[in-house]
Amino acid sequence: MSKQADTVLAGRKLRIEVPGRTLVDELDFELRAGEFLAVLGQNGAGKSLTLHTLAGLRRPATGTIELLGQPLPGLSRQTIARQLALLPQHSDDAFPATVFDTVLSGRHPHVPRWQWESAADRGIASDCLRLMDLHNLHNRDIATLSGGERRRVAVAQVLAQAPDVYLLDEPSNHLDPQHQLDVLNVFADKAACGKTVIASLHDVNLAARYATSCLLLFGDGRWELGPAESILTAAVLSDLYATPMEALPWHDRQFFVAAGNGQRR
Repeated sequence: MSKQADTVLAGRKLRIEVPGRTLVDELDFELRAGEFLAVLGQNGAGKSLTLHTLAGLRRPATGTIELLGQPLPGLSRQTIARQLALLPQHSDDAFPATVFDTVLSGRHPHVPRWQWESAADRGIASDCLRLMDLHNLHNRDIATLSGGERRRVAVAQVLAQAPDVYLLDEPSNHLDPQHQLDVLNVFADKAACGKTVIASLHDVNLAARYATSCLLLFGDGRWELGPAESILTAAVLSDLYATPMEALPWHDRQFFVAAGNGQRR
């Protein structure tokens, strides 16, 4: 199979801007099935905007995006939703709904027009609830959930969508340590089964533990992309976060800690 045919998601010369500022300049990448890419950077560096751009929810200032070899703007939203899912940082609940119905809504891209969800769709939703340790909250109103429970509902909803590409904006947000590991283990398993995962993370140690590659966004147009084991160094991370970082040995890998005094350089 050719290199082009292997590519699941690609960006060509992408420039991502906000008024008066270029966040990412001429980003080039090709992601293939089975990759887990972590996106790292300071607050405001463009991590969320990059994910939203890759999802087709905002246009890049310049450049193109291809999903499974097709230009993203030429695809219908339903086609995109069948192949690519976005987990946003925050979930808005405009209408009352149960936990199960919220997760089941992730199946909508796969449901033919004017038809209801099938028994198979409902089974998928139930399986995703169990993956996120939510099976006991099946009939709860989502408005009654804690922040961490609501976050796991959002993850289960994205899992129910069953796409080829997962775009995850802070998937471990609001979660306790065990549920952080549970969520990232699930997506690491998805990557191992041939799905493509792109996740923005604040915890560099979670990125080092789970990602096969990392995209570092410096917020001034600069970026670096490479294998996690080679790109995650104390020197590079000190530059990325504008604070001294140290690498400490931990089991068979490195553990990174902020060694600064809390004052920005």
